[in-house]
Amino acid sequence: MTTNVLDLIKHGLPGNFSDLAGKLVGESPGATQTAVTSALPALVAAIAQKGATADGAQGVLSLLDNPALNTGALSNLSGLLGGQGSTSLTNAGSGLLSSLLGDKSEALAGTLASVSGLRNTQSASSLLALLAPLAGD
Repeated sequence: MTTNVLDLIKHGLPGNFSDLAGKLVGESPGATQTAVTSALPALVAAIAQKGATADGAQGVLSLLDNPALNTGALSNLSGLLGGQGSTSLTNAGSGLLSSLLGDKSEALAGTLASVSGLRNTQSASSLLALLAPLAGD
């Protein structure tokens, strides 16, 4: 039996994720949903590529073990996105995103904004930062 990692991540998101994340980044739920659907495969691919070697896998595990990510808090993602914890999640996610993608993160944000209908690259960057810890969890 095969496991679809993207489906696992999507099913792990609360039903109102696009609404909450959209409010947080200042975008419509529809554009946010399109962006999430587009961003998750790219993030999972970045994690897989980085973890393709033994050293890379150890590096990914180290990134995900960072206490700043606090992935245990992700079990209450709706509460986290609606509260003050969203800033710490975004900050930690930005660091994870930078470690995974390096200077390619800006290009991904620009492409994501363009294909999903987000109004600007900053919204896409913020959404990617929110999603990065979820893709690794």
